[in-house]
Amino acid sequence: MDCIQIDQGFLFGRSVFTTLKIRDGQAVFLDRHLQRLESSAQALSFKSLANREAVDNYIREKQLNHAALKILISPENLLLMDRSDPYGVNLPSPKYVVLSPIHRHSSNWLLQHKTTMYLANKLSLEQAHQQGAFECLFLNEREEICEGSFTNFFLIQGSDIYTPPLEAGILPGLMRQWILDHFPVQVCPIPWQERRTFQAAFVTNCLIGIGPIQQIEDTTYQNNHPLIHQIYHQYTQSVFH
Repeated sequence: MDCIQIDQGFLFGRSVFTTLKIRDGQAVFLDRHLQRLESSAQALSFKSLANREAVDNYIREKQLNHAALKILISPENLLLMDRSDPYGVNLPSPKYVVLSPIHRHSSNWLLQHKTTMYLANKLSLEQAHQQGAFECLFLNEREEICEGSFTNFFLIQGSDIYTPPLEAGILPGLMRQWILDHFPVQVCPIPWQERRTFQAAFVTNCLIGIGPIQQIEDTTYQNNHPLIHQIYHQYTQSVFH
């Protein structure tokens, strides 16, 4: 669209978005992104204007090869915006994560939708960057691990993978779902005080893919856990080859 309509999305945050990875001119997980947008729009009582044709036309007209593409929808708007992809397809170096000072509440069902009511995420991430961290981690009212400001969160103990349930107050990320579809994962509450019982940790989103975590606050984790590399290699082989 050439102009933004001043609707409830602009005024009150009744809008949702998603960010896709463009690789070799193709939108990775496009159907899943569109399905999630449609589901979230329905939950917020409006119809999604996003569709495959609009995305394919945008990619072709902008001649996107390797990029990040954001799709934002509201009751009267469909916005597509591209930028460079800072991550590529290589496994990122291990990162430092800090706690957000803001707690989530598990009863807030809006957390399961990627709405533009995103200021708590942005402010928490800015504070994390000021502390030299890559990402921040939210806890809920029960002091359980939830997710990052733009990532889902996983922990590893031996050959077992753990991640919080949606009911903890998290977004059903598409990379999170890919891992659930391809690996056995224990989906269960993870109390913050149990963080030191795990060997490794990583975050996911559709641009990063798999992102190893070196340290969360005062707890350090294995940099090169073999299971992280196994997940990364299976992901890249199945999606990019």
